[in-house]
Amino acid sequence: MVSIASEGTPGNYDVTAVTYNGISLTKAVENTVGSSFFMNTEIWYLLDASLPSAGTYTVSVAVSGTPSDINAGAVSVTGAAQRAPEAIAASDDNETGAGSIQTGITTLTDGAWVFDCVGSGNSITFTQDADQAEFYEQMGTTSAGAGSYEKKSTAGLETQGWTADTASNRLSHVLAAFAPAAIELDSIS
Repeated sequence: MVSIASEGTPGNYDVTAVTYNGISLTKAVENTVGSSFFMNTEIWYLLDASLPSAGTYTVSVAVSGTPSDINAGAVSVTGAAQRAPEAIAASDDNETGAGSIQTGITTLTDGAWVFDCVGSGNSITFTQDADQAEFYEQMGTTSAGAGSYEKKSTAGLETQGWTADTASNRLSHVLAAFAPAAIELDSIS
């Protein structure tokens, strides 16, 4: 899973590709907020069948133009179903300068993995809501981004959120939920 927060003027913040050891990831969700300057958040994923052999590899993010700032992080989990997300969600502060954001997503299966990415057009520090495990937080020159995940035990509405240490500028938030891997039980004779 790769979460990306990029900032820039029109045509200069769009993520065009994400690769892991040269292997292309698939975009799950994105959201953009802004009027003349934009904050864009995205989540990309790669399934097991496409992974290279165990080892340390590079995650590369390609963008169109030249973003003002880009912040990204990656995490790998075990136990997620090998298919597209079962649900996605996005929200933003509509350029109000909010100090926090919460976004709801409805998972369809018990044990679903929920991933998120938050981005701000200010270089700020984020604190994730309870039960979310932060896997990255980066403060750039003009913006910031962070990502977390949570394994939701019971299917249904899940709200994830972040609080900033100061007012934001163009706060954007995306979530993607993935079903858990099926558990196969041996028959008992």
